Amino acid sequence: KKMKFTVTIANALYETIQKPYLEPISPAIGAIFAPIYVMAGKVNDALGFGDETACLFMLLVWLGMPLMLLGRYVPSGFMRTFYTMAIGMFFSAIVFQWQILHSIVVALASYIGILILPRKLSSYFSFIMAFGYLAIVHFWRMEVDYLGWSLDFSTLQMLTTLKVIAVPFNINDGYKKKKLEKDGIKGRFNPKKDEKGNPQNKMFADHYDFALDRVPNLLEYFGFIFFFPCVLSGPVYEMKDYLIYVYADHLPSSIVDVLKQVGFGVLNLGLYAVVSPHFPGAEILTPEFVQNCDSYLQLIYSVWGCAIFLRTKYFIGWYFAQAACVIGGFGYTPESEDKWEAIDQADLVGVECSVCPRDQVNNWNKNVARWLKRYCYTRISDLTKRRGNMKNMLYTYTISAFWHGFYPGYYMMWASYAFVQEVHKNIFRFNRRVKFFSEEEYSGKKWTIKIIIWNILGFIVSHGALSYFTASFQLLALDTSIAFFNSVYWIGHIILAVFVIVSYML
Repeated sequence: KKMKFTVTIANALYETIQKPYLEPISPAIGAIFAPIYVMAGKVNDALGFGDETACLFMLLVWLGMPLMLLGRYVPSGFMRTFYTMAIGMFFSAIVFQWQILHSIVVALASYIGILILPRKLSSYFSFIMAFGYLAIVHFWRMEVDYLGWSLDFSTLQMLTTLKVIAVPFNINDGYKKKKLEKDGIKGRFNPKKDEKGNPQNKMFADHYDFALDRVPNLLEYFGFIFFFPCVLSGPVYEMKDYLIYVYADHLPSSIVDVLKQVGFGVLNLGLYAVVSPHFPGAEILTPEFVQNCDSYLQLIYSVWGCAIFLRTKYFIGWYFAQAACVIGGFGYTPESEDKWEAIDQADLVGVECSVCPRDQVNNWNKNVARWLKRYCYTRISDLTKRRGNMKNMLYTYTISAFWHGFYPGYYMMWASYAFVQEVHKNIFRFNRRVKFFSEEEYSGKKWTIKIIIWNILGFIVSHGALSYFTASFQLLALDTSIAFFNSVYWIGHIILAVFVIVSYML
């Protein structure tokens, strides 16, 4: 019923706004960009992308690298802000034409809310409004392209949603930070208790670090929303980092890090070209394929290959976008272990070589994971009294699934993986409590047979769980997901249930 109601709203908007006013201008926009589309078509034919929109998308991501190099010589302040915003809007208009207006409308509504609403209320307004608009977009996409993986403006809208939500929270955190500092308290969260047994303050480090001391002006705000090297594929970044970049007189650089990002991008592009023809998820993740497998080893190999194929698609865009950011000097964080943490979205080695579910999640889509932590997990309820709240984790994974869309497969995967994370946390705490491993073994400073065997088992279990539960993420629909899990007798879910029970008994 909710889906029909939302689709009805989408249909009403289509009939009253899109059809009479926006669709008629599509031919004119298409004519303006026609030479670009012709060139992209020729490149697509030469490279064999198979999808002209995807090819155009990647060409613009690659074009971001020389344009960010040029941006180093644009004067800081107004000129650099306008430069990054104008190119980002141009890129978005080329790919999505008039549909860029969806992102502009949501961003403008959130900015008006910041100006006229009470600080705390503006944060909630932006959260509900942006996700509500995204819900309409997702339902409309399901209506017109059910189970499709085509590239459309919903990608841009998903990234815009995260950015417009973050800003009012940052502004509200800025007022909290000023109040704490006025009272003589450093606002970063301090877990140590005071004389009464309470935490010394309740402001988390990330809330403190990314707090804004003023409301950005409209140019800064839209420059942040449409920052061109990240506007199409991510990574998601913070307003404070963007303001540091556009007003910096001296921008950092690192040829080694640029080559690293480009190298991983090329590696994933090659993996995708090699792997994708052999692991079509729609054919492999079916009862028929499972029944025709010669062995369990073939089944495991095929499901694992589908999961790798899914990840390489995202890694390609992320690594090249990160390369563009490093070329331009955006996202440098000298105080962190990873010097480019602000734009560090992808970690191929961290995901593919991880030995526990926590590392898989933390190294996959890293900036979105940080966003979920900063604006969901640490704000759902008070975590200063109890860390690692299961309720917060379930709500956060639900929001993550909501952000991806409304296909049941998303919710099946994230709900299951929330319990995988909980099992890992309980086992980790048990190992620490009984001191099964020394601190040197945990930190990797000391390698013993015991820790090597543990890591090998962790690798197999973690990647087996990720590949198994990712099946519903790829299949999307409830019926096909259930059919696949029926064909393997829900073996992964049964093992997970046993682990959940045992972990809570430890």
